[in-house]
Amino acid sequence: VACVGASLFLAWHTLALLVAPFPASYLTGRVHPIVHPYLAALFLDNDWNFFAPNPDPGRLVRYTVESAAGRHDFRLTEDLRRTSLAYFRLSNVYRAIRPEHPRHVASAARYLCAKHAGLGPLSVTFHVRRQLRITPEAWVAGHRPLDEASIETQTLPPLPCAAPARGRP
Repeated sequence: VACVGASLFLAWHTLALLVAPFPASYLTGRVHPIVHPYLAALFLDNDWNFFAPNPDPGRLVRYTVESAAGRHDFRLTEDLRRTSLAYFRLSNVYRAIRPEHPRHVASAARYLCAKHAGLGPLSVTFHVRRQLRITPEAWVAGHRPLDEASIETQTLPPLPCAAPARGRP
């Protein structure tokens, strides 16, 4: 029984991993919604486009906490080690920061307001930095992927932090 169960699990896992990177089609449109919750739970629901010959350009998210004392700039996941438990939490926050999902961005801002409560935050502003694709001709001309001219920065509107709740007397 255990062998059959393990075989069925392995077949399910393999199917999910095979369906995840497929381009849009009728078949993947029918199967992907079934396997997506499983993929999302294990953080396997990415685009898989980090392989050659067309790797996805990089993306960095930074944020600024505005407080009465001034501006405080932070990196989201760059300073954490991948083995840290906080890395997994912040990688979820990182993935949520997409301008096309304002509710997710607002949720991430609320989390960061609470995380930095000691600063007395007034607002959080996200800065999404995307690497632009470098053509072979641009590479030969001396342009590099991490040059400032090769990075596009999108600053999202500041999101206010709620005033901290006070206990009842």
